[in-house]
Amino acid sequence: MRGHYQKLWITRLKSEIFLHLFFLILIFITFYLRIYHAPLGWFFHDSARDILMAQAIATGKLYPSVGPSAGGIFPLGPFYYYLLSLPLFFTTQIIAPYYFIAPYYFIALINAASVLLTYFFTKHFFGVKTAMYFSTQTINCRNNTFSSK
Repeated sequence: MRGHYQKLWITRLKSEIFLHLFFLILIFITFYLRIYHAPLGWFFHDSARDILMAQAIATGKLYPSVGPSAGGIFPLGPFYYYLLSLPLFFTTQIIAPYYFIAPYYFIALINAASVLLTYFFTKHFFGVKTAMYFSTQTINCRNNTFSSK
């Protein structure tokens, strides 16, 4: 009887190790695809406006109560500006000439975490196999992290 429980425990341990390695590799791949051309794709559309607002928040010059506009029709909340200002607040003095790239990597990291969120949400409602499938579908090679159009 003891041998049966040992085999069962080893099988469960192997499946957990496989699952952890699967997600670690999946997150690294997702993050890599988000930052592959990071310096090339930063300033387009209205990203420059967003980074200037975040820089003003990080330096303490401005605390907006209205965020970016949605399609030019109505303004959104300022959460996006404050989220972008977090990495600027910590990296302005450390990597002075390249500090404007820090929010890009920060948002890409949050975007890569969507793999885990998708997995846990789908696992709760549909099961492990479906969750693994849909979490792999969140990998998107298009870098549209900051595009508003």
